[in-house]
Parts: sequence; structure tokens; C-alpha cells
Amino acid sequence: MTAFAAPVMPLLTLAPQTHAGATSLIAAFGSALQICTRAASVPGVPWSLKLQLSYRYQADATGLPVQLPVLLLPDLVLTRPGSDVPAATASQQLAGQLAVEVQRWHDAMLPDTSQAALLLDLTMFIEVDGTPRPVVQAPDVAITVPAGWWPVA
Repeated sequence: MTAFAAPVMPLLTLAPQTHAGATSLIAAFGSALQICTRAASVPGVPWSLKLQLSYRYQADATGLPVQLPVLLLPDLVLTRPGSDVPAATASQQLAGQLAVEVQRWHDAMLPDTSQAALLLDLTMFIEVDGTPRPVVQAPDVAITVPAGWWPVA
């Protein structure tokens, strides 16, 4: 009989997504993080998240895309078993925190906003026998940046 040393976990990789038309930065992140809300709504399962955020825009002179790293959150707890905070609330709180951090980044860097997008690379993990295991990956979630950026709330 064959035994596996560790549990075999399926990894669900989601197709590329684009989110456009949000009226605020927090609404844009809220829309993009719906992936997390849907996955983490499974009760009793501890969910964590790895999030990489970058900014892509077209260079003026060459028209080539430029991509800048903005933020890396390697181990963010989204839900805990027994917590009274639902996944939707945790996801909305995360959207608010991301909006604040990205607004700070934007104010410091003042990047070009023509033909620009915020790019999210999300990996969601569940804990199995004390070890985080990746189960859902969304490597290409784009948020279209409006010309001139979003209004500051």
C-alpha cells in the first residue's frame, strides 16, 4: 500500500480578471477581493492570504509597459475558526487597509496614471495539520486605474 508523506491538495488557479469603473480605491479593492470573500466563506476553516501588489503603466517615450512593486503581504490571516468576524467583513477591512497603503504609495511616487493598472497576485491558504497549504490562486487580478487616479476620500 502506498502512503503519501503529506496531504495532496488541489490548487485551483483562477483565470485573469479585470476590475474597472470603481468610484473609489476602497471600492476597487473590495471588488477585486471578492475572490477571497467567496473562498473564505467556508465555515470553520482558517484562511490566510499571500498578496503581491504592483503598478503597471505605459512609459511615455517608448510605450513599453513599466511594472513597479508596491506591496507584499506574505502571511495575512483572513479568517480564524471560532472568530465572529465573517469573511466578507474581513475582506472589506483588508480593502480599506490596502486603499490607505496604496494611496500613501501613490502620494509619494506620483506615477503616471494613463493606461495604468494595479495588479494583484493572490494565493489563499488553508491550514492542514499545522501547515499552510495553497488551495486557491488568482495570479492576474487587474484593477484599471482611472485617468488622474481616484478621488481622495
